[in-house]
Amino acid sequence: MSKIKMGNAFRTGLGGLLILCLAGVQTHAQERGRAPTPPPIEPSNLFSIPAGRVTRSLDLDITASGLFLGEGSSLPTGTSAVLGLGDIAEVELGSMGLGSSFRGKGELQTVPTGGLKVYLPMWKYWHGVAAAFRRSGTHTEMIDGVEYKKRVGNFLVVGTLANFLTPEEGNRPSAGWKGIKIKTHMGVTYIDPNMTPEIDNARGFWRPFGGFEMWRKDARARIMAELDWTADFSETQVKDIWMMTGGVRFFFSKHVVADIGVRYQSNYSGLSESVIHSKLRMSLPTHLIRERVIGL
Repeated sequence: MSKIKMGNAFRTGLGGLLILCLAGVQTHAQERGRAPTPPPIEPSNLFSIPAGRVTRSLDLDITASGLFLGEGSSLPTGTSAVLGLGDIAEVELGSMGLGSSFRGKGELQTVPTGGLKVYLPMWKYWHGVAAAFRRSGTHTEMIDGVEYKKRVGNFLVVGTLANFLTPEEGNRPSAGWKGIKIKTHMGVTYIDPNMTPEIDNARGFWRPFGGFEMWRKDARARIMAELDWTADFSETQVKDIWMMTGGVRFFFSKHVVADIGVRYQSNYSGLSESVIHSKLRMSLPTHLIRERVIGL
């Protein structure tokens, strides 16, 4: 009899514990529902093209990128570091890709670069306008006993337009057209290639560029696409080539973002030469260090 009573008491106690656990889970879920998820930190560019915004003041964005399934199987396109300055500018140390057709096949070569971007906030649906200058280092290539030195300077102006009024409003699920949000980045770029020994037609050129990002409500994944330009060098001429990339951006957390897409260039002979373009970005809130050190 005592065993039966003990069994009933055990089952009663276990049932009560399960009820308390379920109540705790439900309360925790309600608390999580009341606390909105912090919005992710927006990178200041798409796959390659810059956007009409800058990195938050004194924060540091670190990026590692690469191309996969290309002619050389895989090619790391380098890392970059972007430091925000006062919410009006950012300075960048990184890399950019140049085309090389000296051997008859357009190859991508990674060259170190440095740049500065200045940002001007706008009003309503125009979220901002930015102007940027980047200059590459010199890439040296030896062909048939001749040493060729290549470098590129780049100046551009870009504006960002969205279907919601402010970036803060864009964090609300109801913003946009029935919760569908679209942000476009459009501008013009001047690319000035230079090569030694000099050739007659190595002249600079103006080209339009642009891209967009689209997502629904507060989704952490976005569809992205862009059109960009670069220079392609050979022994007899320097040509402009366009690069088109389409894919997705996924926010792993507020500070970590992964971009992955398919990239095609005008010097490719077909879709079979398309490559996978991937980037991993990490935003480091280094402004917190300054606040702790000087108390501001």
